[in-house]
Order: sequence, then structure tokens, then C-alpha cells
Amino acid sequence: MLALIYFALAACVGDFFCRRFYQFESVAHRCAAAILVGLLASSWFTYLAGLAFFWTSQPLLWANLLFFVAGVALLSWPKWKGRIVKTTPGEAYLKRSNLYLPRPRGSSIADWLLIAGYVVLVSWMMFASFNTKAGKLQIANPEYSDFGPNTALMQSFAVGHNFPTEYPHFSGDRIRYHFLFYFQAGNLEFLGLDPAWSLNLLSITTLVAMLVIVMTLGEVLFNSRVVGRLGSLLFFFFGSLSYVPFLRKQASVRAAIQAVTHQRDYLQTIFPYRGEAWGTWSQVTYLNQRHFASAIGILLLVLVFLVIRYRAVAAKRAEAQAATKTMTAQPRGLPETAPLAVSANPSGDVRESLVEMPSVSVAIQSTEETTITAEPFIITLRPFIFSGALLSLLPMWNSAVFIAAAAILGLLFILCPLRLQMLALAVTAGLIALPQMLFLSTGSDKAHMPKLLHWGYTIDHPTVANVVKYLGFTFGFKWLLIALALVFATNLQRRFFLAVLSLIAVAFSFQFTIEVLANQKFIHIWVIIANLFVAFALWRLWKIRRDCYDTAHHSGRRHRFLSSPQQRLERGDLSERPVNRLAEEKHDSARYFSIRPICQPSYPDGWPPRLLWLALLCMVSRLQRE
Repeated sequence: MLALIYFALAACVGDFFCRRFYQFESVAHRCAAAILVGLLASSWFTYLAGLAFFWTSQPLLWANLLFFVAGVALLSWPKWKGRIVKTTPGEAYLKRSNLYLPRPRGSSIADWLLIAGYVVLVSWMMFASFNTKAGKLQIANPEYSDFGPNTALMQSFAVGHNFPTEYPHFSGDRIRYHFLFYFQAGNLEFLGLDPAWSLNLLSITTLVAMLVIVMTLGEVLFNSRVVGRLGSLLFFFFGSLSYVPFLRKQASVRAAIQAVTHQRDYLQTIFPYRGEAWGTWSQVTYLNQRHFASAIGILLLVLVFLVIRYRAVAAKRAEAQAATKTMTAQPRGLPETAPLAVSANPSGDVRESLVEMPSVSVAIQSTEETTITAEPFIITLRPFIFSGALLSLLPMWNSAVFIAAAAILGLLFILCPLRLQMLALAVTAGLIALPQMLFLSTGSDKAHMPKLLHWGYTIDHPTVANVVKYLGFTFGFKWLLIALALVFATNLQRRFFLAVLSLIAVAFSFQFTIEVLANQKFIHIWVIIANLFVAFALWRLWKIRRDCYDTAHHSGRRHRFLSSPQQRLERGDLSERPVNRLAEEKHDSARYFSIRPICQPSYPDGWPPRLLWLALLCMVSRLQRE
């Protein structure tokens, strides 16, 4: 019971921090952020408190007591602050209304049903690979090599006194492994859970939270709930072509079915490296390394925040350009209703009041409102500093994800705006993470490390052709869909993909550990985000097919049943359909500028050739009528 109370309090602490720096797309996004941030912060606090009380017989007892006191005090602070500093009801309403962003059209029920399915599937995966029965630990065959040292590390905190922390199997020297996740699992065991439940509780909640953040990233990046759902679902389908040589060996369809049903090992690839037979490109990585998903979730959480900010900046610039063009073209003729839009909505959110306004009033009022409500530069730094602090806590949680974050954010700094804010994020992350990186990479008995620069990953003869062959075989047909998605993508989406593509370069150009296979983590992070582009391509193909079918069906029906005057009338209605559709998309895309009172449209599909598609469909419909 104490373990569950601790877990709930950690989530509440995470929500306390996130609400002050981030905006959320949905309740699921908020819950996932609270779990990930809360576990990261509570683990650090509890471990440091235990380290401070290492001289006692039970350091975790005092550490948990201190966390409970600090957590309750932190959550109670707004209540006491409200009594000291009086706030008006209007200010409180503004804070609550600004917490959630408007979402694209879609069903929230479908989101929650998918999340519930993830909970069931992930729970089965975790308990099937690690469980207890009759007081004995049951570990699946592919996991025993990793779980040997990890479970020993858990028990060293739960029933031992591992402060300062050492390897349980190699005592006498300080640890050089990112161990905080397993420390938290041992802490939950210390608070009452058995080993399997303590580790599986953390594993299930963090992996599901990561999938929710993937859904959210797809939603904010492509303005589509469908892309987010499909992209998160593709996490369970890696895309490797290992099934091709496997099926070729079968003599018939019946033999292939029997071979599939009797298959107990991972499918062999066409590459000779020994790690290729370990199920590297499957979900077994997340079963062996339970701390991996939570670290990826933190990185994706920061990327969601950055995408929202980038879309807001692009919307602001487009709004300013539209206002300048409108004022230049029509310097006079300001409607009398223009000033009423500001006073009609005292809450500061004027989006709904601008829906029916003429374009001139919207443009002029945008300039005025942006001037009035512009945030000071110092205030814009706060969420970036908070994001840097989150990333800086990752080296002792999973150092590979921290390196991946450095690679992605480094390119985003070059390719995207908000460079001063990104610099503040980088300085914060570097100052806090540097001592951890030195702690993990130095020591008297540290093994000799290979050269940092290493080209080729695990490929024996890493020529360009062999590298292309390896990547093509590993990800299969996803490459074709990614290329198609980049054709449809906006400039921001292409720049974002280019920044994430740096992970492939890191995996094939460096070696950070003795075993180069550890670079698979960078590729796993890349494919999680690349799945969103695959989902975007599938979504666009489906939309194009649907639009073609609707146009052909619509024009054919009118050719058969309508008279000539009706045909001319309906042709006029048909020509207005694209305009109305673009107006709806323009209104929906304004949500990306909800950080400001004026919401600038940013077309969700985002590329000018959409107009060409609409013109082509109209031409086809006319030819069918003639």
C-alpha cells in the first residue's frame, strides 16, 4: 500500500511541475507527462536523500519519509500561496483555460480504447517475461542475461545497504551504470511490493506513457489524431524483412503456416553478426532494458513541447505577414466591429470571436493584440530551462537517450527558430548532466574503451552499399512510405525529420561502449519517430483515395440525374467545396497558435500542391460530365 501511495504522490508531483511549464493536447498527454516526470524527479530525490542518510541502518526509510514530507508540502504550496498572495478569479480562469490546446477533430473514446489496449498488451508482455511464483522469480529465456545483474541491483537497495552504490556482483568499486530506474524498483519493493510487481508496475506505466507521448507527437506534428494513433501502433511492427528468407525456405503455404506456428526463436537475418540472432529489432529490447522506454518518453515529451513552440512561431510570422499585406492593400475601411472583438472576450482568448470577422479586422487586430500580449523573453525561457533540467536528469537513468537528445536538439538548434531559448535549454542540460557523465565515464578500474569514432555499426565491411543494404533490410518498406511522407510534408516536418535522422549517423559513426551493438538504442529511438512519418504517408494516401472516390461518385450521380440548369448550379457548388474545405482546415490549424490570443492558420497538410490536387479533381469531374 505504501508503494502505491508513493507512486501516486510521485505522479502528482510530476503533474505539479508539468502544469507550470507545458501545455497539453489531452488528458492522456497530461497523465503520461505526470507519470514520466514524477518518476524521474522522485527517483532522483529519494536516491539523493538515501545517499545523505547512508550512515543510518536504513537509508531508504529516511529517504522515503523525507520524500513524503517534501511532496505533500510542494502540492500544498499553491493553497498557502493563494492565502498570502491574493489572485483574482479571472487570473485563475486564464491559467486553467490555457492548460489544454484545441485538438484536431476526432474521437477521444477511440484514443482511450487504444490506450486501454496498450495497457493490456504491455501488461501481458511484462508479466510473461518476469514474474514470481511460490516465492521464486520466473524470468523468460531471452531476458535472463540482463535480469541477472538488474534484479541483483534491485535487491541491493530493497533488502541491502547499497549506499554509496556499487555493483552487487563486483563490489569494491563504484558503479558506472545508469541504475536509477532499478533503484526505484528496489525502493517500491522496500515499500511493500514484491520484486516482480515493483519492476512490472514501473515498466508497464512508463511504456504505455511513452506510447501516449508518441500519439501526442504525431498529433501536434501532423495535426491529425489518426497519424498519432497509427504511428504509436507501428511501434509493435518494426518492419524488418527477415520474414522474406524465412518464407522462401518453405516448400508450400501449408509448410509455411506450420513453420510459423512452431517457430520458437527469432527469425534469422542475412547478416552474420551474432547480435542479429538476439531479436535486436523487436520489442525484446524493451523487455530486457526496462528503463529504456521511460527515458525515450522524457525525450519525446520535450520534442512535443518544441513542436508546439515551433508551430506557434511559424503562425505568428505568417500572421504578421498577412497583416502587413492586408494593411498595404486596404489602408482604409476598418470595420466598426473591429474594436468590439477585444472587449467581447475578457478572458484573453479571442479565437472564437474572430471566426466571423472580415479579413481586414482580423489582420489589424492581430497586430494590436500581439503587441499587447507579447511575452517577455525571460518568461519564454522558463519552459525551455525546465526541459533542459528534465533532459539533464537522464544520464543516470539512461545515458544513451541523453546522447540521442543532444544529437536531435543540436540539429533543431541549427534548423529551427528560437535559438536563444534552445541555447538556454542546452546550457541547463549541460551543467547538470556533465558531473553525471564524468561519474559514468571515469574511474581507476574502468575498462579500456575503444576509439570513439567507429564507422559501420556491426557491419563487417561497412561500404556505403552495405550500409544501405543493412538499413533497407532492417526497415523494409517503411523507407518508401517515409519518402512519400517527405513529399507531402511541410518545411517544419522535413526539418524535424532531418534532425531525427541524425540518430542514424550517430549509430553508424560512433562507439560509446565496449559493445558496439549498444548503438541499437539510437536506431530504436529513430524508428519510433519515423513511424509517425510512415503513418502520415498512409493517412495521406487514404485521404487522396477517398477524395478521388467522392469526386468521381459525386460527378457521376449528377451527370445521370440532374437537368442542365441543375448541373450548372451544382457545378458552382462543387467549385466552392475546396474553398470551404480550406477554410475549415484554416480554422482547425489555428490551434497551433493558441499560446497567443490570435491563432494564425497553418495548413495541417501543409504543402501548396494540395491546391493542384483539388484542381486536378475538378478537371476530372468536368471531363466526366462532358
